[in-house]
Amino acid sequence: MAIIDGTGDGSVADEMPISNYKEHQEVFQFKAGKNAEEKDGRFLTGAVNIFPDEHRINLYFADGGHGTHVAGIAGGYRIDGQTGFNGVAPGAEMIALKFADNTMDGVTVTGSMKRAYEYVIKVAQETGKPVIVNMSFGIGSELEGRSAMDIWLDSLLDAHPEVTVCIAAGNDGPGLSNIGLPGTARTAITSGACLPDDTGRDLYGLKMSNPVIWDFSSRGGELAKPDIVSPGTAVSTVPDYVLGDRYNGTSMASPYTTGCCALLVSGMKQMFRTINPMLMILRGHCSLAPFHSQMQRSSIREQEW
Repeated sequence: MAIIDGTGDGSVADEMPISNYKEHQEVFQFKAGKNAEEKDGRFLTGAVNIFPDEHRINLYFADGGHGTHVAGIAGGYRIDGQTGFNGVAPGAEMIALKFADNTMDGVTVTGSMKRAYEYVIKVAQETGKPVIVNMSFGIGSELEGRSAMDIWLDSLLDAHPEVTVCIAAGNDGPGLSNIGLPGTARTAITSGACLPDDTGRDLYGLKMSNPVIWDFSSRGGELAKPDIVSPGTAVSTVPDYVLGDRYNGTSMASPYTTGCCALLVSGMKQMFRTINPMLMILRGHCSLAPFHSQMQRSSIREQEW
């Protein structure tokens, strides 16, 4: 167990002990202000991972609003307490894996990314459930599709078709050949960003007759990427300390794609319980078109922002 001084007053007498989040989903809160009466409802939520054999405790919290915003797009439910204001797949179970440091502009290393993916494989194997990964992250790739990370990820996903990975294309457009790593991997579903006409109307007051590709959305050239284009503008969940809740980017498009994949896999698992739906999709052995009407009858509905 761990006890966190959430009020910062030097005492834990009024704090409750918490255990590993994985086991009981317990959280703590750092409250703003000198005392509870001055906090004005503002707080930072976190969780703990406890490793008794190593005499170590990890504190897990969002040091930026990006991941929280992205998670809301993929699977938020009643965002801001508003009924019907949901992400694409609000019934999905979520796991957050932190592999970058936002206090240093999101810097990470290959080893951190690999450990995150290896953990995802472990979860899929232990639970027997299909896992859809979103990675709203990317860095420039000198050898598109041939970097060490691309080759490693392709090999991993070829061996584990129960895991699907959706990755943001990057925001280095409108030039050519600027897809970010690891969205350059062959096995990843790489998303570019568009501005839908209804979103342009509602959020920007624009008169649009059709969706348009955002100028910042990274393009292929050396590679046939992105694989798909999804809405790249969203109002979504943010931590209490973040002032704005509308972001633009391929980071917003990728979780939209991820949510759609979750709905497709969920529908196919219900209809065909003895097959691996993602293996069929990735290997090109089936068409999704005939499933559409049956999915509608199974109450799997498209949800729009």
